[in-house]
Amino acid sequence: LDGGTAGNPDTYEVDSPVITLERPKRSGYTFLGWSGTGIDGTQMDPVITTGSTGDKEFTANWKENSYTIQFIPYGDGTTGSMDDMNLKYTDRVSISANKFKRTGYTFAGWYTDEALTKKYNVPDVMPNEDRIVYAKWEAADTTYNVVDYVEGTDGVYSVSSTRQETAKTDEKVSPKPNVRNGFATPAVLSQIVNADGSTTVNYYYARNKYNIKFISEGE
Repeated sequence: LDGGTAGNPDTYEVDSPVITLERPKRSGYTFLGWSGTGIDGTQMDPVITTGSTGDKEFTANWKENSYTIQFIPYGDGTTGSMDDMNLKYTDRVSISANKFKRTGYTFAGWYTDEALTKKYNVPDVMPNEDRIVYAKWEAADTTYNVVDYVEGTDGVYSVSSTRQETAKTDEKVSPKPNVRNGFATPAVLSQIVNADGSTTVNYYYARNKYNIKFISEGE
């Protein structure tokens, strides 16, 4: 049976009841039929009728199955494409290199579930099943800008300074504003860091106004 299994008898007698050969099963293969004594070509369900005599020999014929590994990019903004891998059951598995890209993220491997909790351990040879694997991504360091606008004596705000900070993509950041002598310190602002580095946090510093009090003494 070449690795297959079936519950067929090893012997029969002239008055044995009719025997229909059971189809064998073999992991990773499709049964194509029996060949052998009294069979022209192959038959799926050959019969040994009552009254038959003589030794008989039958061979199970198989076709090796092919299975597919499908790659799912997963994650918003992912670009690129990957062809499915079609492998036979006994083929050695050499996983294709990742061709997907996601701005602001680093590829962190293939996983077998959409929740990305079960890492795909590449087998030595192809198992007898199709497989879907999902790309996992980890947020990369991304820069964002903090720009200070200072109020001029004419009431118009202009850029006084710009600084770059670094955080993880899609992280919520709350950079502290500077303290500027003679200007009101604005409230802390929060923003989400965009993957393309376009995030800008603008702080506006209004001029403080101070009172001058005149006191007259004497008669």
